[in-house]
Amino acid sequence: MVATSNRLALLIIKTLVPLSTTTLVGCGEPSPSATSVDAASDAIAIEDAPADATGTVGEGGPRGNFVTGDILGITQFAEYNVGSTGIISANVGPSPSSPEWRFNITLPSGPMPFTVNCVGNYIEFLENDLPPQRRFVSRSSTGTCSITFVESVANTLEGTFTALLRESGTPFDHPVTNGRFRVPRTP
Repeated sequence: MVATSNRLALLIIKTLVPLSTTTLVGCGEPSPSATSVDAASDAIAIEDAPADATGTVGEGGPRGNFVTGDILGITQFAEYNVGSTGIISANVGPSPSSPEWRFNITLPSGPMPFTVNCVGNYIEFLENDLPPQRRFVSRSSTGTCSITFVESVANTLEGTFTALLRESGTPFDHPVTNGRFRVPRTP
């Protein structure tokens, strides 16, 4: 519990006081491991990814593979279990039962940029961690989606997406904004 409190205090201090270093202060004896933390290296931030193997930074978004988008006013950043075998999928948490993005789409083979719309293709967001599971799908009479693939490094698919997803079992549609992805290209 003390470690959690120190971590919370550290996050609050970093938010309120922009310093180059932050010293952890606790009640009682100081912990030998809780001396000082470099705020720049411990900050919670998403950095641009290298655009090529030389480390040249481009406009690629977060490092590594991911799918992210805003739905219901919440950014759902999925960086776990990322794959593109048949469908593009990624989980928000390390467990396969965490929320998940899925794109069932025709993968591009032509020149980039390449845009795919929701005609025979679909996007869905699954809140697997809630009982009962909530599904948001573009496969409805009012659902839409558009996925644009852009140039990327070899064996990688990268691009942006937007959608209007229907919450299954309800009459409610929810827009998806700020959609981006980078996933491995697998046969």
